This record gives sequence, structure tokens and C-alpha cells, in this order.
Amino acid sequence: MLCGCACWALPGWVGKVRPKWQVLSHPTGQWVINTGQQRLVVPPIPARWLLPLHGKRPSYEEVLDCLRKGNEADQCGWSETKIIQMADRLAEVQDLQSSRHSRRALWWRIPLISAHWTRVLARPLEFWTKKWGLFLLVVPGLAGPLLLPWAARMSSSASVHWLPAFGLFFAGAILHELGHAAALSAQGYPAGGIGGGILFVIPVLHNDVSAISMLTTAGKLRVDLAGVAVQAAYGGLLVMGAAALTSFAPSMLLAAKMTWLAVGWSLIPFIRADGYWALCDVLGLKDLSSPLEQPIGRIRWGVLLVHRVLNVIFLLLVSLLLPLTWVSRLTAIVPETWRLVAWVVLGMGLFLIWLSMARRIFRLLIVMREDLRGDFRTSGKQASCIVTLDVNNEMR
Repeated sequence: MLCGCACWALPGWVGKVRPKWQVLSHPTGQWVINTGQQRLVVPPIPARWLLPLHGKRPSYEEVLDCLRKGNEADQCGWSETKIIQMADRLAEVQDLQSSRHSRRALWWRIPLISAHWTRVLARPLEFWTKKWGLFLLVVPGLAGPLLLPWAARMSSSASVHWLPAFGLFFAGAILHELGHAAALSAQGYPAGGIGGGILFVIPVLHNDVSAISMLTTAGKLRVDLAGVAVQAAYGGLLVMGAAALTSFAPSMLLAAKMTWLAVGWSLIPFIRADGYWALCDVLGLKDLSSPLEQPIGRIRWGVLLVHRVLNVIFLLLVSLLLPLTWVSRLTAIVPETWRLVAWVVLGMGLFLIWLSMARRIFRLLIVMREDLRGDFRTSGKQASCIVTLDVNNEMR
């Protein structure tokens, strides 16, 4: 805490070029200052002083000058020492080196849609991410699978066009991320940009919703599940559209099936996707795979222990079943002349998969042993902790 101003940050940016700042306001709560891959939670008054730095790469002198001018204009009475201390704190946070690269969920990331355009595209979806909007999205989301057999019979004679099908599926994936952004924006905090990456061995999209840490549990769950609700409803609309456009029906139905497969995948609570983060927010924890840092209630401790045991079982099944599926499909698809090359590539892929799985299972077993040794099964409430906006773990 610094002269009535609390600033929290987690290191995450490494580089010689300072990234552009984003000063994200909130109508009633704390403001968020995005300095790159770091997020700072700052009270409204000093954060408002830093608004001229929005969209810039400020130097230490520019930060200090903004704080001085804001203090003088608002007549807050901050001493020069306090202003320098806050400027030092902001400069210190911006220059910190990351020590959490090993905990990042994604192996590789690439930006796709900027924060500005993400907010613009997400604005029409804000109503649908509110309480009644989410209930309305359930209707097409549930009606789609029920209408799927009927729509498939009507379009049985048409052929599948793969490129339009994948295009429609990718549009649904973008809508999924815009759903997260809209749910966060509807609660006063603008989201960051949309990017792509590799989760385990699967290409995925993600949206920066680091400000979710400032919301209540109900607000966090809205952000967690809004993307799933929007994407599931989109799949239902594809089925309804296939009934009307019979010539494009097979492609639309294929896109709908892939969309619902992606929805089911994202709800699995053992991978860092929506189901995982929703369970984190319900239990009031930042991470389900790390050692406990403070006592939690007995019920939550039991749920967490069961989750970790099931997570180990899930990883073992994936390690065994996924390679067998690949081998069977490889034998049926690859010509015999290329089969040796395919086996070499497959072997390298399986080695990386098993190495990653073994590492995660070993880490989970160590964490479970530490939790069983520690006394975290208290009946009291969870101890309060410093609010941290973690850009590495707050990707939905």
C-alpha cells in the first residue's frame, strides 16, 4: 500500500521496447492499467492522472510529470515524496523480469484482433451476456442438437464443402472469445485483445480478461461461461439455418458438430479452459494445480482433492487412448510409401506428449502430497490475500 493507493502487479513482460499503456476506467470500482503483459489495479484518482499516457510508451519522467500535474489540478495535497514513490513503483513494475514462464498454459501465442476492435465487436453481445440474455441463449443452444437429426435427413443428398465448414467453425470460435469480452465489458471493465496459441498440442484462441479478478464470484462465472453460451447458441443457429439452406446444409451441420465439440472440450475441468476457470472461481482459487497458499474450508478442500485425483486419471487416459487413436488412423490413411516418415513424426509427437503428461502428473502428485501434509482443512473462511491480476492465468 502506498499513501492510500494500492498497486498490485505480476511480472510478465520481458523486452527492451516498452509496450503501450492502456488505462482502463471503471464507473464505480478500481481502475486497471495495462503496461503490456502486466496489470496494475489502481484507485480512480491517481489512475485518472495517468489518462494522458493511454496509448503511449511513457518514460519515467512522463509518468512523474502526469502525477505532479494531476495532484496539482485536483489539489489532493500529495507530497513530492509520495509522488516519487508512486512513480518509482510504476517504473519498478514495468521493468520487472518474468519468473513465471513455466506456468503459462499456452506454449505459443500470436495476436489476432487488437483490444480496440475486440471491444467494438463485443459491444453488440453485451446484452446476451447479462442474466436474461444468457437464459435466452440456452434456447438455441439446446434446440440445435435436438433438430440435428431432422436437418441431417433433409440434406442427405448434398455434399460437404470443407472450406466453408471450417470458416463457419472459426467464426464461432471468434464469437466464443467475444462472448468473454462482452461479459467483462458489461460489468465495467474492457477486455484485451484476442489471440491464438497452442494449448498442449491443440490450436486455440484466447482473450485477455485479466480484470476479471476485480469481479465478484457471480461476475467471474458470467465471464467464464458467456463464451460457451454464445458458441453453443451459434451452433444451434447453424442447424436452424441448415434446415432453410439445404444446398449448404452439410457444411453448416459439420460446422455445428465441430462447434459443439469445441464447447464440450472447453468445459472439461482438467484443462485450462472455461470449465477449469469456472471451477477455480467457484472454489475461490487462482489455480487448481498449484499448492495451497492459505487455508480453505473443508468442503472446498475435498472438492479440490477429488479434482486433482480425477485430473491424474484423465491425464493417464489421454496419454494412453490418444496415441492409440492416432496409430489406428495413421495406418488407414497414410500410403505405405510414406508410412515410415509418418511413424517417425508420430513417434516424436508421442514422445513430447508423454513427456508433458508425465511432468504434469508428477507435479500433481507432489502437490497432492504437500496438501495432505498441510493443515488446510479449516472450517473458517478463506484468508484474504492481495489481489493479483495475472496475465498468464487470466486467459479465457
